[in-house]
Amino acid sequence: LVGDLVKGHAFDVFCAARAPDVEARLRLFVQVCRAVDHAHRNLVVHRDLKPANILVGPDGQPHLLDFGIAKLVDDDAGLTRSGERVLTPSHASPEQIAGLPATTATDVYALGVLLYQLLTGQLPHAASADHPAALSRAIVEADPPRPSQVVGAARTDGAASRARRLAGDLDTLVATALHKEPSRRYAGAAALADDIERHLEHLPLLARADGIGYRLLKFGRRHRLGTALGVATTAAVVTLVAFYTQRLADERDSARRERDAAEQITAFMHSLFQGADPESAGNPDRRVRDVVVDAAQRVERDLAGQGD
Repeated sequence: LVGDLVKGHAFDVFCAARAPDVEARLRLFVQVCRAVDHAHRNLVVHRDLKPANILVGPDGQPHLLDFGIAKLVDDDAGLTRSGERVLTPSHASPEQIAGLPATTATDVYALGVLLYQLLTGQLPHAASADHPAALSRAIVEADPPRPSQVVGAARTDGAASRARRLAGDLDTLVATALHKEPSRRYAGAAALADDIERHLEHLPLLARADGIGYRLLKFGRRHRLGTALGVATTAAVVTLVAFYTQRLADERDSARRERDAAEQITAFMHSLFQGADPESAGNPDRRVRDVVVDAAQRVERDLAGQGD
């Protein structure tokens, strides 16, 4: 197999020396995405994208190298494979760590790792990089800190302004490419490149950050027992609060009805005694029997519904 001789520098080395600002790195990264998309359109998955496998020539053109462990998209049918996995752990996707088949989404994840490095100067799961088992677990289970968080935590001059530059769109771009679920990543390397160009042109991204509902769902799946206990406890508290709130409301309404009844009866008795006075009633010939009959009629009319 004969190929071109590429003289250049590894992608990260070139960027550190020749592309110090974010915009220049993003434009160079877009070219890498286009090269990966070209491979995908020819049914080739690289499976080992990392800075050492991308050389940038003297003309500033990146070259995608080392297809030694690449695979054809449809090359698994009817073949017996060994269980050996060939990958670079620090840049491997969750499905590669889990031993699942590599797809174009696998390369999208690796591009997300590369973009994370370009923006922050470190790997997404740098804290676990020296411990293979911990690194594998983190890749499969843990979400890395946002690039803006990593840059903002650095105690260097201009860290705050660089963090603000990454917050928002670029955090969303990286998070989408690095999603644990392949189906929730960018549909391909071209889609990732398109969104980066939209960002550079100050257009809205096609990707959207995960909403609170999705994050709560994922948290619940990771912590099923704790979530179930929390939901049960919350439901019990809500039920008790609703019960006692209704009980207090019923007692308040009952007290209000008794107060109104007492006021009504007091007013009735006051008017009854006024009516029993012949002078105040304006009828000097008014008899006790008349007062009693009139009171009985008023009881049925004015105190109806007050019970006994």
